[in-house]
Amino acid sequence: MLQWETHNAVHDYFDFVTTSNFMPLLVMPTRITSRSITLIDHMYYYQRNTNRELKTKSGILVSDISDHLPSYCAMFLEKPLPKSDRPIIRLFSETARKQFFDKLNLCDWSDIYANYDVAVASKIFFDKIIYLFYYEDRTTVHIHKKKINANTKTR
Repeated sequence: MLQWETHNAVHDYFDFVTTSNFMPLLVMPTRITSRSITLIDHMYYYQRNTNRELKTKSGILVSDISDHLPSYCAMFLEKPLPKSDRPIIRLFSETARKQFFDKLNLCDWSDIYANYDVAVASKIFFDKIIYLFYYEDRTTVHIHKKKINANTKTR
């Protein structure tokens, strides 16, 4: 890659890669010896029209541990995620937690204890928890999409 201007094969390779919307993230040597310097690591980023808001930072770390230098790439979003892409969180009040624990205490667990097949017992257990947590308990615990920040308490 370092010799793309003087070697036809390297020039053709570089031309093919970049015209296919792959942008090289490394353009400096990644292997240094007393006799040569070469770019042996190739890292590319596919640049689509839909991801122009994604910014990249890449580089090479200088280290004398070996003749091969480590490289890195970090990607950052320019804009925050739209509200529709925010995660669903569950906010618990003390009253809602007490009501949920009361429902757990009232649940009949005997069919789990009576079953000796671990897979079947686990499925029964998770079905009961999912039913209590997601269906029966929707009136006491609020589920909604919200921006998560450091001041929001979630569980």
